[in-house]
Amino acid sequence: MTYARTLKPIFFTDAVNAMKLNGEAKAGMITDRLGSYNSGYDKFDLFDLNPQNVTSFHTSAATTTHILIEIDLGTSGYDIDYCALLNHNLATAEGTIRITHAAGPISTAGAGTTITADGGTAPVATLNGTSLPDTGETISEDITTGETDWTVSDGSKFTAGEYISAQNTDLDLTEVVAVTGVAANVLTVVRAQQGTSAIIFKIGENNLKRYNCISPPADGDTLIPFASSSDRYWAIEIIPSDGAFSATDLTMGAFMIGEKYSLPLSPDMNISHPFDTSGVNISVSVSGKRHSSPRWIKANNITSGAGNYIPFRLGIGAKQIPGREGYSFNYSTLADTDLLPSDLGTPSGNSFVVNVMSKTGWNATPLIMGVDSTSTTQGDYMFCRFRENSFVITQMSAKAYSTAFSVDQEF
Repeated sequence: MTYARTLKPIFFTDAVNAMKLNGEAKAGMITDRLGSYNSGYDKFDLFDLNPQNVTSFHTSAATTTHILIEIDLGTSGYDIDYCALLNHNLATAEGTIRITHAAGPISTAGAGTTITADGGTAPVATLNGTSLPDTGETISEDITTGETDWTVSDGSKFTAGEYISAQNTDLDLTEVVAVTGVAANVLTVVRAQQGTSAIIFKIGENNLKRYNCISPPADGDTLIPFASSSDRYWAIEIIPSDGAFSATDLTMGAFMIGEKYSLPLSPDMNISHPFDTSGVNISVSVSGKRHSSPRWIKANNITSGAGNYIPFRLGIGAKQIPGREGYSFNYSTLADTDLLPSDLGTPSGNSFVVNVMSKTGWNATPLIMGVDSTSTTQGDYMFCRFRENSFVITQMSAKAYSTAFSVDQEF
């Protein structure tokens, strides 16, 4: 949708900070596996839900080294089905996103099960992401089902530790292989990965793609839904999108991973969408003339940068809309099953209380909200926080409740 038309709101909460609310230390959940930071930066900058506070990786020096950060949720009780990367420069740094999960630790490049969409197909980004990016290279020899050294048109476009999806167009079959070594134009691979079988390939086959990765075509924010998994361990792996990172170091503001939840109905049609400019003080002179003294009306203007960044609002200068955005929603009728678990003593299943309220501590941590659960328009999403100090529901009749809540833009 466009024009901020509200249909069924959707909420994206962060599992790492939800675990922190429950007393888990981030130091025990997050482990650096590959890659190095520039001086003054560390892994915690990426998981603080403050996308203006970027972390910087020294990719300009280690241009073929993958970035790999493991997340141990400590439980298999969470259903994880989305990730978001805010305020990144992946397009400029020439990086590609790979998200993986496993029942055990993910300690090396290429480890774990790569995410898919529902039905096992490649994931498709909701915002700012090209799915299954094409390497642009071709197979330069006939390959049998047992061959593990593949000659390609340009081996420098690949790195050890990544997966390649290769398609035999005549047979309409696809095989995924893991690259374990690169020597000139020869790739050493492990065959039949990620549930596929070994097949044959002919010289000139050109469907070589990076398996189930997402390449952002622009710097900014990327939102990726995928098939749900309750595995305990998760990892974000950043691989060079063209065999090597660029001369610009990789920076990322915030990484979120968790479970999305969409209310089944649209709110009542008295939705409030304010743009708050309370940072402006108005004084009145003796003659009655009014003067404004704005402490803030929007992010800093003129140029882009961390100080000017607002998630999902990437226009700068005159293109920035002033004011802190917000939304207020009213629901006159919602089923009790949509709002509450069947047993408050041992909450389970999917409901607003379980999936949203308990994961954010209501207004304790920010979240991402979309005003339309099907939208692929950037401006329909907001990085926000619940405004009220409590979540209140009112029983209107048997099994039917009403409720109201508001959110405010975090920046």
